[in-house]
Amino acid sequence: MDIKNATINDAEAVVAFINARWDVGLKKATGDMNLSQLPGRTQLLDKISNGEEFIASQEGKVIGVVTLLNENAAYAGVKWEMKDSSPIYIDWLFVDPTLNKSELKKELMLFAEKMAIKKGAKSIRLNEYETELLPLAFYSNLGYKRIGDAEMERTDLNVIFFEKKLS
Repeated sequence: MDIKNATINDAEAVVAFINARWDVGLKKATGDMNLSQLPGRTQLLDKISNGEEFIASQEGKVIGVVTLLNENAAYAGVKWEMKDSSPIYIDWLFVDPTLNKSELKKELMLFAEKMAIKKGAKSIRLNEYETELLPLAFYSNLGYKRIGDAEMERTDLNVIFFEKKLS
């Protein structure tokens, strides 16, 4: 498996991968949230040009996607425990459900943490839907601390916020 910055040439495959992953399981977890709220080609191209989009591939096929943002307005009201002027936010994390999801997700998370450290972040932050119990335990097992929860805009679902101190 190879994890690298996504390029413009990867955009169509990444959008197709995210849309397929949505149909497989995320729709169930997020209720009425629709595909228009997922990153489309234009938004993805912006993230690619900003160096925020990364893909995991195997034999030329996209098997995972992780988006790392320097800032995220959706988290403006969260009371983070760590004082960090330049944290990294995991915006999207998608993995191929036909593979070993836990191992692939763990590899992408470890990659994200290394990239965050490389960018000078002291913490990495994310959120997960409360309906997804297995990922909640997964993040805790990787050392992420539950900071709080809130109802997310555009859905009636609670999301749980996690933060991890990076060394």
